[in-house]
Amino acid sequence: MCIRDSYTAGEWNVEIPLIISNHPDLQHVAERFGIPFYLFPITKETKEEQEKKEMELLAKHKVNFIVLARYMQVISERMIDAYPNRIINIHHSFLPAFVGAKPYHAAFERGVKIIGATSHYVTTELDAGPIIEQDVVRITHKDTVEDLVNKGKDLEKIVLSRAVQKHIERKVLAYKNKTVIFSLGIFMKVAIIKYNAGNIYSVDYALKRLGVEAVVTADKDELRAADKVIFPGVGEAETTMKFLRASGMDALIKELRQPLLGICLGMQVMCRHSEEGGDVDCLGIFDTEVKRFVPQKHEDKVPHMGWNTLTETNSGLFKGFTKEEFVYFVHSFYVPVNEYTAAVTDYIQPFSAALHKDNYYATQFHPEKSGGVGERVLRNFLEL
Repeated sequence: MCIRDSYTAGEWNVEIPLIISNHPDLQHVAERFGIPFYLFPITKETKEEQEKKEMELLAKHKVNFIVLARYMQVISERMIDAYPNRIINIHHSFLPAFVGAKPYHAAFERGVKIIGATSHYVTTELDAGPIIEQDVVRITHKDTVEDLVNKGKDLEKIVLSRAVQKHIERKVLAYKNKTVIFSLGIFMKVAIIKYNAGNIYSVDYALKRLGVEAVVTADKDELRAADKVIFPGVGEAETTMKFLRASGMDALIKELRQPLLGICLGMQVMCRHSEEGGDVDCLGIFDTEVKRFVPQKHEDKVPHMGWNTLTETNSGLFKGFTKEEFVYFVHSFYVPVNEYTAAVTDYIQPFSAALHKDNYYATQFHPEKSGGVGERVLRNFLEL
């Protein structure tokens, strides 16, 4: 099955808004399927200008991800940064063997007994991005280079089609330079609760770096239908609770049964009440309170801002943690250590750096700003 067959058969929940090419050879195929075709001939001298035009066109059509098939151009760092883990390439070898041009010729010269195809996300290092899908076919000493090319063509179509399907179904989680491929039947929809708080889109971008396309929404049906929900935020408890009650979001959050992750303000308003803004009744998911930091010594600065260590981790959020790790905090209020504490940090006094109760998880620190450690926390949450 190739990409064309999967698309025309309606098996993919995706729209192909345009095809961009640097040669006109397959324009007739695009026209046959009614897909707009744009030709951008590229030379060494025109590459930068032509790619700028391509990116403008992609932005105009609100393209979410890109598939490279016989494009035969090295993508610039600017375009890769604009579509992190969202440019899918097909390479006609079983990577990491035979990178670069003419891999079938190299395979023939080496006398290999199998040839392969690899579909991967594009990074700035040639043919070295996170691998999504691979497969091989056996060959013999009788096969010529032309035989290898013909056998490889069919394999390339299959491998690329599988990779695109997995990406569309959000079964691919990219982490560093590897991928986690979720098993069949796991279709992960991640929703970020949209409300009157800041920092929401920083979380969205952090998920994109992991290869996850989340939806930022206040739609209650979308939130109920999501597999994972994230409740981030930077703001103030009193005004946030007024907003949540006025919109009915307070009741919705408490009725959700899928894994939900509160971050910073999200964690604090999931508690019973907060001293911020006076005495504010909050969601009451965690039966504990939020208190104001009171400096005990001259060097105690409030807000607590910067990197600090996690200790006593005891939640699925911290799976694989074998030592104390540093994460990033910005807050003036804290949750005391209590029966729901899932990690502890010491600043002025020990406090809850994370909480866990049933399907509800929360962090006082910002995983989206905590580098590789924060990525591990987000990845662990997505794998719950």
